[in-house]
Amino acid sequence: ELFKEKNQTLLNIEKIRNAFLKYEELFRKYFNDIINKKSSIKHIVEETKELAKKSKFKRETIPDIIARLSVILSLRVSDFIEKRQEEFVLKEKCNTNYLLQPHCIQILGVLILLDSDGNTNSLPPNHLGEILTGQGKSWALALLGGYFSLIGFRVTVGCYSDYLSRRDEKDFKKNLEPFCFQDCVKYQTFTTMCNEKLSNKHTNKTLRDIVSDIISGEKLSPISVKDSEKEKSILLIDEVDVFFSHQFGQTYNPGVEIRNKNIAQIQKEIWEHIMTKNPDKIQLENLTNQRVFSLIDEDQLLSIVVRSNSLKNHFNHMIDTAIEIYNDMNDKNIFKDKFKIIDNIIYKKDCDGKYSSTTILRYENSFYYLKLMYEKQNSFKEVILNEKNFGYILITCGYISYSEIPNSFDGVFGVSGSLKDLSVTENSLLTHYNINNKSYYPSFFGKSKLKFDIINDFTIKDCKKDWCDTIVTDTRKRIAEERSVLIFFENEKLLDEFYSSYSGDLGVIPFFITQNIVFDGKEVKVYNDNDVNKLIKDEYAGHHGKVTLLTKEFGRGVDFQLETKVNEKGGIHVIQTFFSIDIKEEIQIKGR
Repeated sequence: ELFKEKNQTLLNIEKIRNAFLKYEELFRKYFNDIINKKSSIKHIVEETKELAKKSKFKRETIPDIIARLSVILSLRVSDFIEKRQEEFVLKEKCNTNYLLQPHCIQILGVLILLDSDGNTNSLPPNHLGEILTGQGKSWALALLGGYFSLIGFRVTVGCYSDYLSRRDEKDFKKNLEPFCFQDCVKYQTFTTMCNEKLSNKHTNKTLRDIVSDIISGEKLSPISVKDSEKEKSILLIDEVDVFFSHQFGQTYNPGVEIRNKNIAQIQKEIWEHIMTKNPDKIQLENLTNQRVFSLIDEDQLLSIVVRSNSLKNHFNHMIDTAIEIYNDMNDKNIFKDKFKIIDNIIYKKDCDGKYSSTTILRYENSFYYLKLMYEKQNSFKEVILNEKNFGYILITCGYISYSEIPNSFDGVFGVSGSLKDLSVTENSLLTHYNINNKSYYPSFFGKSKLKFDIINDFTIKDCKKDWCDTIVTDTRKRIAEERSVLIFFENEKLLDEFYSSYSGDLGVIPFFITQNIVFDGKEVKVYNDNDVNKLIKDEYAGHHGKVTLLTKEFGRGVDFQLETKVNEKGGIHVIQTFFSIDIKEEIQIKGR
């Protein structure tokens, strides 16, 4: 009835009700059979695979397959089963009063997404469902992913961030491990999906490998793939926002680094010339031309690239980049914030503010690394250089449109916490992908306990000092109430400024989490998922009197485990220190 209230377009509520009742009956049967040792985990798993293989997509078997998946998921998360001699078995002692299982609203939502009230056995139409924050999107996606994988589809779950994709894939594999899904279901960002498009599973070679072979003069072997060998695939969306990121409308530009010791030497000489003589472009062009001419007969790679008439352009890019970095040293020094060296590897900050060793922009990475290393001794003579950071020609392998990725799948399904807040433009984009079906899950927690007054809890300050003072005052008030506080900043720079100048006024030592570093109250560490999980789960961030500063990326999908006392005192207090351009971002941060 709750679903009917929120979804006026549900065509056949009776069919959905019957599908759920069948699920419920079968869940109890399979669960009791395992608990009473009438059946084994192995038997249930094998029966499920056989049923799925025979039926493919048949609406009458959906409740049965979902029930079997749910039973294994429930037993696993409840810690009722364990692995002995390579087989999952029931533990000796299980208190069935403490069974964790999918909520009826989650199951009904999954049945609706799978079009259980439909009349044919063809693949359901593309469909997104709205599940409110903290109400089980991960479990719904796990059941959908498991179902589609069992009936023969390759499944990709599109996630908002690397952290969420790693976390949810780890949970999925652990909770449904008895089914051995392994690589059948993958959790990925759209960037990772683009990378996978460059790979060929028949040869284990990527497009980058093939381009490298061509440049190196290697002989290529033809690859033929029959249409019958092409896998059918499903895209599951974890948060509709993945469609509206800055990447959409842009292209993914894969490149391959062709490494060469002579290129490394020439790049060093370019930087030395700039630092010891002058940054004259004509002189640098003459220098590189002379060096290439002297090496071309003995260096096969240089010879191949020269014949392709592209080497001159690469050296022009190198020279322009080196001169730009040199001029910037004596001007705004904007490159200083773009790069850092971690463990002797050069990292570049990407458009999301995250430092990455795989983000490469032309030859900036190479020459900024050489600049930093040259400064140590004012020469390269006594400096040990890591040639992983420079000494390559960067060849562009083509362009992949992020917005075309969804069109490469046979079906698109998913869940989101902010479906009803889409703009007209955003809805039109979903229509472009033939996502015309939307459903809305009711809350199984009842009324929301979120307290937000659009007048009194919405504050604008005229200057940064007043802004910081207000954050400090509000935080100290909540600490006095024995609550925990999460403070979200728009970027790492603003977080760092606040921490450096005002953290001492909070009355406690705050933790902080960014995409690059984590501070647990004792030491600053390079970002690591395990350190983040420790802070958010082990009653650090959620402990009374604790304050955590975070960048906005951690306002989506990250679950903070609260101390009981904090819940009793009114729950966690969230301060968003910036205005979201997109209301969905604000909804997600409030959802913490």
